[in-house]
Amino acid sequence: MLPRHALGPLALLIALAALVFPGCRVFGTSAGVRVESLVQDAALRPQSNTIAYTSAADNDADIYITDLSPDQLNQDPATLTGNVIHIRMFLRPRPSRTPIERTAVNATVRHAVLSCGPIGIYSGGGFLLPRGKPGGKHFSGGIEQASLRLARATPGFADLLGRSDFEAGFRAPNDPELAARFEDFLSRASFETLAVAENDAPLVLPTFADPGSDDPETNDGPTLDEANETTVLTPAGGTSAPQTTVPPNPGDVD
Repeated sequence: MLPRHALGPLALLIALAALVFPGCRVFGTSAGVRVESLVQDAALRPQSNTIAYTSAADNDADIYITDLSPDQLNQDPATLTGNVIHIRMFLRPRPSRTPIERTAVNATVRHAVLSCGPIGIYSGGGFLLPRGKPGGKHFSGGIEQASLRLARATPGFADLLGRSDFEAGFRAPNDPELAARFEDFLSRASFETLAVAENDAPLVLPTFADPGSDDPETNDGPTLDEANETTVLTPAGGTSAPQTTVPPNPGDVD
């Protein structure tokens, strides 16, 4: 197990505080993301400065969201502060043939948190409800209550979230070249990380439930809860460090 207290708390708090803002529109695209801890009073709301998706078939899609600029995806991940998210839909729901309960799983999530040095990668899965088929100019959808936990980290990364719920709504442009740059960046970010042993309850991915009757082709998809809340991030490894309070600013998700 990597030490949780080794990261300088200030650097990580700056990284996390910078992410607690709503998704923003970029050239007709948008995304809103929220990660809420199940074990601590902490949550992240990353911006969506750069968004892309790619698809090899109408049954799957890879969606990428980050608060970094496209140019920053070419830089060394260890020099940056922010986060990069990859959502992979491996099975497109089909009416009357695919369960669309929230307890089902048809997508995986990788969420890399960058703290200008230390890097943590959260992983998990959940149910993604798309709006239409991938392959067109844009692809929209939403994922709610996906389960995440810290899966890999560099020495010195402090996990201030623990086991968490992940939610996202998005409208992403079809950009295979940019998606490839996202994937290369995530590969480089994870290269120096080590697997993290679970010290909380193990991550349990929900199983498929009985098929539902809703039509994902016409469903507007899930929306993010925009209730007011205050996020308190407390550095791990002690109680003497000051708390940082980040006021919420709910995002607008198409």
